[in-house]
Amino acid sequence: SMPVMSGAQVYEELFSFDPKIKVILASGNPNDKRVKKLLKEKNITFQTKPFTFEKLAAKVNWLTSRKE
Repeated sequence: SMPVMSGAQVYEELFSFDPKIKVILASGNPNDKRVKKLLKEKNITFQTKPFTFEKLAAKVNWLTSRKE
């Protein structure tokens, strides 16, 4: 967890600035209810922890190449 706000709160803040923002949510617990709720959003994808640089780079490439 982050010290000041949760990942969901960070997403909401970012979304308020740019509704088209693309986000990678990283968590060690893909079954978390908060994770499942966020994954219903249009421009958000999930990466399980731990991950390698190569896996993260592939996820970034995949997300940024998606059409709106």
